[in-house]
Amino acid sequence: MTSPTFPLRHACALLLLSLSILAGCAAQQTASTQAEAIQLEANQAAAACRKSFGVSRAQITEREQCINAVTERFYPNSPRTQLSTALRLELAEKVRDGKSTFAKANADLVREMVDAQRRQYQTRAPMPQPQPPFS
Repeated sequence: MTSPTFPLRHACALLLLSLSILAGCAAQQTASTQAEAIQLEANQAAAACRKSFGVSRAQITEREQCINAVTERFYPNSPRTQLSTALRLELAEKVRDGKSTFAKANADLVREMVDAQRRQYQTRAPMPQPQPPFS
């Protein structure tokens, strides 16, 4: 005769396994939701910079300094942050001084960031967080 607790043990084990799986899924969902919230807040802050300074050549360096501050605030440990902030300011100064256009600066920024991602991928370093281009 089988013990009536045998099926109960299996049920308890299945219940514990299910709860641990659900807890893992909840933790993963929370991390994903937090990352999305951070990305949304960063995008809103960058949009506020763009709105405050507009797209005039005279104010482009101030606008990019504002966007750089946002980038450094939300992605302080990203290797891409150091590259993008220096590059943004350099390109903004070229546009301001009439040595480049907005379109060329955008293309140069995208090209440099893609090249940086490619180099990181080749060395298997962590991929940087995407940053919004000039607009």
